[in-house]
Amino acid sequence: MRTTAVVPFAQQEMAHSFMEGIEPSLLKFMMGSSVKVFSGVIKEIVDLVTKADSQIGENLEDVLKSRVPKLFESLFMGWRSQRELTWKPVLQITGSLHKDELAAMAEALVNLTKFRRRVTTDRETVGGPIDVAVITKGDGFVWVKRKHYFSPDLNPRVIARYQQGG
Repeated sequence: MRTTAVVPFAQQEMAHSFMEGIEPSLLKFMMGSSVKVFSGVIKEIVDLVTKADSQIGENLEDVLKSRVPKLFESLFMGWRSQRELTWKPVLQITGSLHKDELAAMAEALVNLTKFRRRVTTDRETVGGPIDVAVITKGDGFVWVKRKHYFSPDLNPRVIARYQQGG
């Protein structure tokens, strides 16, 4: 069976955002703030009920302590299911892409990261031309797109030496 995966290296945020439809740090914030807000609302309700009737307030608190974690789990599982609707079709199509299309996808994800870094206050740690290679069982390592540390037009002897296998 053929397994398909998109595995980002180094700066992974944009690849995760593309695949899941949400940036990982935003998802983490949403989960934490949801727990905080709902827990605060529940505490307020329990406090108000306890002021009116302490026995009912204690009973309510006991019941909610066992049920609330399950409600959060259900909420977060629903969010996970929605994210799967984003990444599963991408993986299905990715599994049938040709090598050149996979290389273009990888380059696009790097360019997306590069652009994101450029238009935000994050450090621009991705920039310049992008090298793209494909590694397969049959072909091994193959350059699809490669920058040179020098201009090939100005260095024909070096290019000729590369072409002769030297």
